[in-house]
Amino acid sequence: MMDSNKCPDIIDLSESLLRELSALYMSPAASDVVFIVEDERIFAHKFVLVLRCEYFRLMFASGLRECINNEVEVKETPVSAFKEVLYFMYTGVIHLNNKKVDDIIDVLFLGHRYEMHELVTAVTDYLGHNITNDNVCAIHETASLFAISPLLENCHQFILGNGYQLLSNGSLLSLSPKTLIQLLSSDDFCAEELDVFNAIIKYLQMNAEITAEVAEELVSTVRLHLISWNDMIAYVWPSGFFAREELLMSIDNRPKTGDNYRKCVAPVLDLGSISQFIVEKSVLYSHKFEPNLSVVQKIPGCVTFDMDCLRFANYMELEFGNCCRTGYSYYVEVSTEGLKWERVADYTDYQCYSTQYIYFAKTAVKQLRIYCGLSGGTNFILNDLKLMIKEFPKNMYHNSRGKSDLDYGSYNPNKTYAPIYGTHHDISSKAKQFKRFGLKS
Repeated sequence: MMDSNKCPDIIDLSESLLRELSALYMSPAASDVVFIVEDERIFAHKFVLVLRCEYFRLMFASGLRECINNEVEVKETPVSAFKEVLYFMYTGVIHLNNKKVDDIIDVLFLGHRYEMHELVTAVTDYLGHNITNDNVCAIHETASLFAISPLLENCHQFILGNGYQLLSNGSLLSLSPKTLIQLLSSDDFCAEELDVFNAIIKYLQMNAEITAEVAEELVSTVRLHLISWNDMIAYVWPSGFFAREELLMSIDNRPKTGDNYRKCVAPVLDLGSISQFIVEKSVLYSHKFEPNLSVVQKIPGCVTFDMDCLRFANYMELEFGNCCRTGYSYYVEVSTEGLKWERVADYTDYQCYSTQYIYFAKTAVKQLRIYCGLSGGTNFILNDLKLMIKEFPKNMYHNSRGKSDLDYGSYNPNKTYAPIYGTHHDISSKAKQFKRFGLKS
């Protein structure tokens, strides 16, 4: 029988050793080397540096003057970043939370200089999981400088998927011409073409030193056939960057450029091929989808769809089954990140049947959710779902003077147009329809 009072064969006091070793960080006690960084004297211990960093092991063995005098001046290095790297050598810990991305990049730079691969890997992973619209370009340029392929790919994919936001806030204008050309040439760059054109014009104005060859290559990334005729006349033609023949050719070739769309504006007719898609008390029955659409949430009275990428749209079709004679009431909301939702159609005061054709102001869509009100306790059946860019029909609505209320060249962001051509009945009054959607009677 084992004696419970017997001492263990291995006594582990490593925690106290680590604690005492960590206490030597920047301590003058037993210090045998001093670093001078931005005029600040930082005490250190050669045995720790030699043990933790190959760069310092070779430096202290080289017999250089700094080694003999035991003072090392570190130039062109932020003192805060140097202290973080030194702290990592003594403790194996680095604090990156609440730090600006520029400060973290400084730490990464020192990690590369001192060939501390463990530190570089840790900081790279951290940056890869904390990419935002505000820091992605700085991280991208750093990853490109040090040839960190995984981090570079993460930044690349983030920029492609959020191009419309990065063009809006001007972040992309800080990139090198080569990087910008590579991104804007991609079919996956998610932005409207007029925004791409305007960004290139601004980029060229900010960088007057760019050669004519590079400028021409930048301008060539614009896909003219994706810009509306009205925008072509209002913005592209006056810029003088394209000859008249090029503009006319882009208009003539529009029907022939089906394979030259950006992914986010491709004229996809069916996002989901749905077979007997039934919502009954939040239960989804037999359904199938194309690879670019999936169901991500099922709650009572609502179904949420998630698309493979961000897409721009101003038109939607919902094909409801006709098994319910009393009809359906519903509304539709869209979102780009699943946090803030914009309602693009509201038919909670109607009874709707069969296919619904919905127009709304052009917007970016990543998630789409449909709330349905069931009549008479019957099933809600959705047979098909379509989302796309589509020109407003010229004869959709007319005011008393016979002029269309819709402006085809630009969309009023404060006004939502959602006419339905499918069978529907107003539950209350006809006037409510015009009041709800801002249309004139």
